[in-house]
Amino acid sequence: MSTIDTPAAAPAKTGKPETKRVVLNKLMQDYPVLAQHLPLKIGITQELLARSTLSSGVLKRSLRYHLRSKPYLLALSRGGLRYNLNGHPVGEVTREEQQQAREILEQRKTAPQERKMVRQSRTEQTEAQHVAA
Repeated sequence: MSTIDTPAAAPAKTGKPETKRVVLNKLMQDYPVLAQHLPLKIGITQELLARSTLSSGVLKRSLRYHLRSKPYLLALSRGGLRYNLNGHPVGEVTREEQQQAREILEQRKTAPQERKMVRQSRTEQTEAQHVAA
C-alpha cells in the first residue's frame, strides 16, 4: 500500500486582525443590528460590555474595527436613526457626525492616490540619479 502525500493545511493566522474579525462575526450573529451596519447608539460599548463575557479589550477592538469599517461609515454618512443592540431606534445621527463620516471616507479615497504619487516621484528621482551618475 502506498501512502498519498497530501499537503498540510496552512496554519491559521492568529494575529489580532483575525481575532477582531472572528469576535465581530460572533457579535454580528448575536446582534443582527451590527451585521446590518446600522448607525449604533452612542454608548453601545457599555451596552455590549454589560451583555458580553468577552474581555473588555477584545470587545472594544472588535467594535472599533466595525465602527471604522467602510459599510458602517457609509451608513453613518447617510444619517438617520441610531439603534441599540435590540434593533430599536434610540436617537439620530447628527449632521456633524454625518460630515465626520464623509470626511473619513474621503480621506481614505485620497490616501492611496497620494501614496502612489509619492512612490512615482521617488522612482523618477531614483531614475534621474542613475542617469546623472
